[in-house]
Amino acid sequence: MGTSSATRPLHAATHAHEADRIESLHSYELLDSEPEDLYDDLALLAATMCGTPMAAVALVDDDRVWFKARFGIPRAQVPRGFTFCEQVVAQQRPLVVADSRLDPRFRTAAEHGVLAYAGVPLVGRDGLPIGTLCVFDSIARELPDKAVEWLRMLADQAVAHIELRRTDHRAGLAEAFEPSRLLRPERVRAALDDGELVPWFQPVVDLRTGRRCGAEALLRWEHPEHGPIPPSAFLPLLEATGLILPTGRHVVRQSLAALRSVLDATTGTAGAPAFGVSINASALEISRAGFARRIIDEVAEHGVPAAAVTIELTESGAPTPIDALRPELQQLRDAGLRIDADDFGNGHSTLQRLLDLPLTGIKLDLSIVSRVPHDVRVARVVEWLVGGAHELDLSVVAEGVETEEQRRFLRDVGCDRAQGYLFGRPGRTLGAGPTG
Repeated sequence: MGTSSATRPLHAATHAHEADRIESLHSYELLDSEPEDLYDDLALLAATMCGTPMAAVALVDDDRVWFKARFGIPRAQVPRGFTFCEQVVAQQRPLVVADSRLDPRFRTAAEHGVLAYAGVPLVGRDGLPIGTLCVFDSIARELPDKAVEWLRMLADQAVAHIELRRTDHRAGLAEAFEPSRLLRPERVRAALDDGELVPWFQPVVDLRTGRRCGAEALLRWEHPEHGPIPPSAFLPLLEATGLILPTGRHVVRQSLAALRSVLDATTGTAGAPAFGVSINASALEISRAGFARRIIDEVAEHGVPAAAVTIELTESGAPTPIDALRPELQQLRDAGLRIDADDFGNGHSTLQRLLDLPLTGIKLDLSIVSRVPHDVRVARVVEWLVGGAHELDLSVVAEGVETEEQRRFLRDVGCDRAQGYLFGRPGRTLGAGPTG
């Protein structure tokens, strides 16, 4: 695996989203894997079609270029820095070089006797290049005019096979999942880069006082043609492609900045309530090593109290093992952040998770809240859940509250906080004060 960007040679070429690109590459779990006939055949076919003695399916890691398949190349990997493949990935476009001695970027390759090159990027379904399909020659020469066209055709086959490694079941996707043109990964990636993916904030109310005590950050896609698009339309794609990781970091930064603005505006205001923000994080995000450290660093950078930030654990598809979640969540708890289990009573938010994870609260799922107080059995279960949670020193928030009857019932059984259309719909601004 790559060790550190500190080992990368100075001035080495990097992609505009290098950290996300490396994260995407590692998510395929291809690095250092065993040889596979399909990739070997593609490398051989590339060399045959282009008339070169060498070819490779090359993956550009943090500090090396590792060959998933190689033909005529003695080494399994080469150090990263001033390589052809690095340039292809950095620019995310094909590269053809007739004589590497004439380009200072490739002096290392020239010194090792690699003079001619052609390569195309291998672009995953999250729109990020993870490597190249390429051919080499030890003599300076003009490669065939159709070399790039041929390589692109073969690269499509390589990427199609690579994508089979994606664990789409974790995002609840069927194998035949095909996004519409609107939801193509490259379009969603562009939406993230262009600031179209933004948090909207739904008020959270203290049921005892009736005052806003915070807000939940809800991801929206502000599409320039179609208007706001809810996350249910594109969240499965984000999770399946790995785009949930950079998107999550983006939402965290924007949400904390919004919270900082609210806290600044209410500082010194008589009777100003404690105010916080809740941010959803998928199990896929949380299970990645370093997740907690990034959140803690962002909280410190924005200068907001750790106790004012709640991370809501969300899951879809197959459940993530508790052991993969606990270390990162415990680190957040130790730093003073709050952790709620989202959608409690539905899906993977089970009693086992309540007991085995370092939670500070639970959020009652909409499917339960919508049935109180008229469904007597559900009402009794909610009363039992609230009391049991309090016995375990856990707070309880209810989502999807739409009627006064629901509000009164939840208040009377001791539910701590609530959100829903009764108190306000999601909007671009995060603000404290009465709900109106």
